[in-house]
Amino acid sequence: MPSIIDSLTSLVNSIIGAIISFFTSIFALFEGVISGILNLFSGAINAVGTTISGLAKTFGGLVNFVLSNIVIIGLAAAGFYLYQNYQAKNRGATTGKKIN
Repeated sequence: MPSIIDSLTSLVNSIIGAIISFFTSIFALFEGVISGILNLFSGAINAVGTTISGLAKTFGGLVNFVLSNIVIIGLAAAGFYLYQNYQAKNRGATTGKKIN
């Protein structure tokens, strides 16, 4: 008789274990899906933050370059302006040329 009771106890324990394993698996599935979605959004936010940080560093480097070379850039701009004025004056002198 004890072997029948032991067998039934083992059967009930096995059924309960299978049910618990089923619900544990379902919970793990939902947890994995939710974790994946949250990681996706977190990664997107991190990517945007990294992009903005990179743009800020690039802009900062550009400003640093311009401020470091302001004299050279000013001389180049002044030279370009003077060259344009020189070219405009020379073009004006040739407009009175006689055409046959």
